[in-house]
Amino acid sequence: MAGSASNTKTDGEGAAFLIPPRRKVEIMGLVLMVLGLLLSLAFLSYHPEDASVLRSAQLSEVLFQPQTAPTEVPVQNLLGLLGAQLAQGLISGFIGYGVLLLSSLLMVWGYVVFRRASLHPLIYPSVLTILSAFVLACLMGWFDHTLEASLTAWAGTVGIGTAGWLQNVFGEVGSFILLSLSVAVMLLLVVDHDIQRTVDRAIEAVQAIVAGMVALGAYVERQWAQARAHSNTRSVATDEEDASSGPPEPSATTSSSSAEPPSPPKPRSPDDAVEPAPTPPKTTAPDEPSEPDTEDRPRRNDLFRSEAGFTSPPADEKTDAPSRPEENESDSAAADSASSAPPPEETRNSSSSASDSPSPSSDERSTVETTNDDAAREKLGDDVSMTVQGQIEEETTDEINRSPETPEDFEYEPPSLGLLDESAHDDATIDREEHEKNKRILLDKLDMYNIEIQEINAVVGPTVTRYELTPAPGVKVSRIKSLEDDLAMAMAAPGVRMIAPIPGKSAVGVEIPNRNRELVRLRDVIGTTKFQDTDLELPLPLGKTIEGEVYLDDLTTMPHLLIAGATGSGKSVGLNALITGLIYACHPANLRFVIIDPKKIELQQYTPLETQFVAVPEDIDQTVITDVDEASGVLKSVEREMETRYDLLSDASVRNITGYNEKFQAGELDPTEGHRHMPYLVVVVDELADLMMAAGDDVEGPISRLAQMARAVGIHLVLATQRPSVDVITGLIKANFSSRIAFEVASRVDSRTILDQGGAEDLVGNGDMLFLSGSDLRRLQGPFVSVEEVETVVEHVADQPGVTPYTLPSLQDAGHGPD
Repeated sequence: MAGSASNTKTDGEGAAFLIPPRRKVEIMGLVLMVLGLLLSLAFLSYHPEDASVLRSAQLSEVLFQPQTAPTEVPVQNLLGLLGAQLAQGLISGFIGYGVLLLSSLLMVWGYVVFRRASLHPLIYPSVLTILSAFVLACLMGWFDHTLEASLTAWAGTVGIGTAGWLQNVFGEVGSFILLSLSVAVMLLLVVDHDIQRTVDRAIEAVQAIVAGMVALGAYVERQWAQARAHSNTRSVATDEEDASSGPPEPSATTSSSSAEPPSPPKPRSPDDAVEPAPTPPKTTAPDEPSEPDTEDRPRRNDLFRSEAGFTSPPADEKTDAPSRPEENESDSAAADSASSAPPPEETRNSSSSASDSPSPSSDERSTVETTNDDAAREKLGDDVSMTVQGQIEEETTDEINRSPETPEDFEYEPPSLGLLDESAHDDATIDREEHEKNKRILLDKLDMYNIEIQEINAVVGPTVTRYELTPAPGVKVSRIKSLEDDLAMAMAAPGVRMIAPIPGKSAVGVEIPNRNRELVRLRDVIGTTKFQDTDLELPLPLGKTIEGEVYLDDLTTMPHLLIAGATGSGKSVGLNALITGLIYACHPANLRFVIIDPKKIELQQYTPLETQFVAVPEDIDQTVITDVDEASGVLKSVEREMETRYDLLSDASVRNITGYNEKFQAGELDPTEGHRHMPYLVVVVDELADLMMAAGDDVEGPISRLAQMARAVGIHLVLATQRPSVDVITGLIKANFSSRIAFEVASRVDSRTILDQGGAEDLVGNGDMLFLSGSDLRRLQGPFVSVEEVETVVEHVADQPGVTPYTLPSLQDAGHGPD
C-alpha cells in the first residue's frame, strides 16, 4: 500500500503540468473579467482630442508599429494608442457611452464563468442591458438632432443615425414619444413594482460583488501560498534525496555521536532535543480519525455560505494545517510517555544504532529530517504536506489501508448552490380574489344541501390551496364527503381532493389547485437552513408541503422508497432531485449509488461519477447499468455485499453500520482482517416494470431479500416505475416498502396499488405528489431540477480526484455467471 501511495503521488505530480477542465473555465472567467475591465478603462478615459492623432495613424501602425505613429499630441487614453482606437471606434462609431454597459456586462459574464455557475439566468439581463444601451443611444441621438448639440460621444454613430431615421419617418414629436415609450418599457422591465424591493436587490447585488471580489482575492492569495508551499516542499524533498544518496558522513556522524553524550551543538532548540524527527509522522494518522464529524457535516454547511459569494475551495482546510503538527507533536509526546517510551537520549541512540540493522535508509532519512527541521519550518510554516510525506514513508501498512476509504484523508469540494438555478418567485404572490371566490363557491354549494359551515380557512401552498371547513355541530362528516364529486364540478378545476377529516383537526379539507402555481426548485429546498443544519444521515429533499414548509426525510429510517407515476407526472425529475440532493448532502466516501436504468436514457448523466459516487461489480464495464440481464446480476451482487457486511458486523460485535464505522474510525478494527470503512449504498432502479417483465423471477428475489435485511448494513433501495400494477409491484415487494411516493397516476386502481387508497389520480402533475410514510399521508410539491443543472453538478464533482473505486462482488461470486 505504501508503494501504491507513492505511485499516486508521482502521478499527481505529473498531472500537475496538465490544465484540468475546471482550471480552464476559471482561466476563461478571469480573462473575460480582465478584458471587460480594460475596455471600461479605455471607455472612461476617452477624449475627443485623441481623434486627431488617430486620423494620421493606421490601425496596423497602432498594433505593430506604435513607435512610428504621430506623437505630436500625447494620447490621453489610459490604455495608450490601442485604447484610444477602441474608444474612438466603439464610442463615436457605435452607441456612445452606452458601451460601458456592455463592458460591465462582459465582467459579469466573466465572474459567473469563473464561479462555474449557471449562465442561464444571465440571458435575460444581458438582452435587457444591450437593448437599454441601444435605446439610450437613440434618445441621445434625438437630442443631438433636435437641439443641434454635439452629443456624438453620448449617442454614437448608430444612435444619431437611428434617431435621424425616426425623425424622418415619425417626425420630432412622434419619434420622441416612441423613444420615451421604449425607455418606460425598459424601466418597467428593470424596476420591480415595489421600489423598495428594487433598492434591496441593488444593495444585495453590490454586496454580492464586493464579497465576491474579496473572496476572489483571498482565493488567489491562498492558491499562491499553496503553490509556494508546494515548491518549497519539493525543494526540501530534493535536498533529502541528495542527502540520502550522498556519502555516508551523516551516518558516521550519528554513529559516533551515539557512543558519547550528545554534544551541545547537536540539538539546536529544545524541541529538537525533546522530539525525534520520525515521531510526528507516526502520530499523524491516529489523530486523523477525530476529523470525520468536521469533514462531513460542516462541509454541508459551507456550501450554503456561498449564496452571495464564493464557495470555500479545498485550500481552506490547508490554511488551518500549521496548527496540526504542534498538536500532533504534543499528542505524540503523551502517547510515547503512555507507552513507556525511552528517554530522548535513548531514542536518539537507538535510532543511530539502527544503522546496523537491515534498513539503513530509514536512519538516514530521520537524520536528514532532524538536520533540516528548522529550515523546513521557516520555509513551509509547519505545512502539513511535509508530515504527510513522512507518514507515507513510515506509517504501517494497516493504517495506510484505511486512507483511501475514509472521508478525512482526501479533500473534496462539495458542489455550491451557484450551480443550481434560482427561482424567480414572481408567481408566488397570493391571489386573494381567487381564494375569496373559491370560498364563496364552496359555501354556496354546501348551503344548497343544507350543510352549515361555521368557519372556513385557506392554507395556500405552492401547488394547491387547502380550504379547511369547520362544520356546525350535528353535521356528519360523511354528508360532506359524499359531495366530493359535486364540489369538484362546482369548482370547475381538475384535481380537487377532499380530506375528511384533516388529521389532527376538527375540520374537513378541500384541496383545490392554484391558478398560478409556484415553481419549487431544488435550490429552494437544499438552500434552506433546515437542510443545512439537518442531522439526517441520508436527507432526501422531497419538496414543500401545502403550508409552504420544506419537507425532508431520512432514507436510513424509511428505509426503502417506492416511487410510481404516469408519464409526464414528474417522476424522473423527482428521482433526479433525490439523487442530486444526496450528492449535495454526503461525502463521496460515505455514499455510493448503484444505478440501474433499463430505459438507457434517464440516468446516463451520472456516468462521470464512476470514481466518486458509483459502485459496480468488478466485472461490469458500465457505470450506469442498462442491460436487463446484467441488472439482475448486479442486484445479486448487492445481495452478496449485504451478506459480507453482515459478517463484518458480526465480527465487530455491532448491530448497524453506524456503530461499525465508529469502531473502525476509532482504530478498534483490524484492516488486515477485511474490515474497512463502509459507505451507504443506495440502489436506484428507474423502471422496475422493464426488469419485472424481462427477468421477474431473477429480480423479485434479490429485491425482496434486500428490502427485508439490508437496512442494518446501510443498503437502501429506491425503486421507480410508471406502471404501478400488481404484476410489477407484487405483494412480496410492496410488503417491505412502507415509504412510497405517488405522482399523478391514470386511475384509482393504480393509486390503490401504490398507496392502498385513492387520491393519486386527482393530482395535477408536474411534481404534485402524495408521500406515504407508514400511515402518514402528505401532499407535497416535489422540487424541480433540470437536466442541465444535474449535468453541471455532476461535472463539478467529476472534475475532482476520485476516491478509491468501491467495487461490489463479481457476478460469478454472486452466483450469476456469464451465459
